[in-house]
Amino acid sequence: MVNLDLEKALPIVPIRKGSKGLPNKNITPLAGKPLYLYSVEQALRLYGQCVISTDIPSVLDAQLPDNCLVIRRADELSQDTTPMDDVLLHIFEELRGEDITPKTCVLLQATSPLRSDDDVFKAVEFYNANSFELVKSVSEVDAGFLKYGSLNDKGEFIPVAKPEYCFTNRQDLPNMVRPNGAIYVFNADTIVKNGGMASQSIGAVLTDIPIDIDVHEDLVRAEKIINGSK
Repeated sequence: MVNLDLEKALPIVPIRKGSKGLPNKNITPLAGKPLYLYSVEQALRLYGQCVISTDIPSVLDAQLPDNCLVIRRADELSQDTTPMDDVLLHIFEELRGEDITPKTCVLLQATSPLRSDDDVFKAVEFYNANSFELVKSVSEVDAGFLKYGSLNDKGEFIPVAKPEYCFTNRQDLPNMVRPNGAIYVFNADTIVKNGGMASQSIGAVLTDIPIDIDVHEDLVRAEKIINGSK
């Protein structure tokens, strides 16, 4: 029986065997180690515990470190179209069945093996210091897309944002960010109450996530960075 310390943040690492861009992505070796283990080892290094949700047989049968709780994910929750909301709700249902009600949870995607410990701590501290229902990591992006729009069937230009942005100098556009998927911090009860992560109360922390692993080329780049840092 794994003993989880619910006074600490509880990291969650969701991994499944399917992947279109890179087959068996989550267990593909990266610098000699399965990709998912980077997130698991980070979770253990930072908080001494981890919950893994997976349908991968080799992970379900693996001799993982102490205080790793592995939850078997059904096939219907392991599809390309399965929302992360459904995966999280299943995890919390399984934990409630074990009389485990986590407080602060940290979702660590396996596809961000180069996420820094400091960024995780920063996100959790920011969540704890504020009243947001959820905090996520973001990266800066070029604000030029605020000039973009779509065309309707009459050929009318429909701006994606404020019409005045279409005529604003790029250097005068507001700073913009995008979610990078590396870190999400939230309370389990809030996810259950809301039916997922969508919320009107979301905070964000700016992080430097150099690569999100999606295709083989990303894996090659990540390996070069890891090997170059040794």
